[in-house]
Amino acid sequence: MTLCVCVAAAATDQRSCASDIVSGVIADLTLDRNDERMAEGLSFVKLSEHLPEHSIELLQQMGARSTTVSRLRSLSKDSRKLPEPATEPLSRTPEPSPAEREAMSQAMRRYAAAYISRLPDFICTREAHRIVGFGITNEAGFVVKSRWHDDGSYTSELTYTGGHEHYRLTRLNDKPTNLTLADLRRRVSEREFAGMMQEVFGSRPALVWDHWEALRGKRTAVFSYHVELPASKYIVCCPPTRSAHRGFVVGDPDTGAILRLIISSVGLTDQTPVNATGYVMDFAEVQIGSDKFLLPRWTGVYERSGRAEVREIIDYSNYRKFTADSAIAFPDQ
Repeated sequence: MTLCVCVAAAATDQRSCASDIVSGVIADLTLDRNDERMAEGLSFVKLSEHLPEHSIELLQQMGARSTTVSRLRSLSKDSRKLPEPATEPLSRTPEPSPAEREAMSQAMRRYAAAYISRLPDFICTREAHRIVGFGITNEAGFVVKSRWHDDGSYTSELTYTGGHEHYRLTRLNDKPTNLTLADLRRRVSEREFAGMMQEVFGSRPALVWDHWEALRGKRTAVFSYHVELPASKYIVCCPPTRSAHRGFVVGDPDTGAILRLIISSVGLTDQTPVNATGYVMDFAEVQIGSDKFLLPRWTGVYERSGRAEVREIIDYSNYRKFTADSAIAFPDQ
């Protein structure tokens, strides 16, 4: 995430590799959708390697707008004397053959189909940070910018057992609390650990080759997809509204393992209660007991209703095995 990654980097003087910035911009095209805000986040960046101009051109084709592109080009110019990335951050070459594309997409489908059966029962810590904004309009009634403020954070203990998730609120703004998520009127996204994968793959949409992308230093294969409304089970709240959706599936080209899902609602308008939503889930290897699993590393959620916007960044940590004597957090179900 450009905003989160860059603020953290500024606080620690940490330098970012080019692929982190590129993948963050791609995620923010779903989660932020505000050109000036994305560019402002990039102003904190300090690179450890050169940002190729070719990657910026592809980001522009994917929807990055003028202010963001200008800031990216400044980063590219300022980093031109730094080492070149070991793996190209973003590329459409070499283009895989039709047979290679089919093999990769089928491997991803097989991985997604078996994902739920491979998930163990576990407990983890789920920390959510909310940013809330309200649009400022011009005389013509168009939103020209948003006034954002930090809406705090809340931490839950999440138990996954028997294919179901249970939440227990433990901290509010980094302080212990006895409140529940219902008391906060917080709506947690359901079926985080398998539901999004089921939603993308369950309707068996066509996977269309899009590009190569470096994710955490590894080259991944990225396919686009589109689920039409009749086949969609993607529910936008509130009130519950079914929406078509499209996005990207990011996977390991050799094994088909899914490493990132990007979902954007389609067909929501200014006449619907919710006007736009976006969802990004990033997976990473986690050890639970003696085995390793690909489980969510972080999730980003975006929602806009009229002039009101909400961004929520969710981090998952402290994964451990669920045992017979573990306490289940039923109250917030």
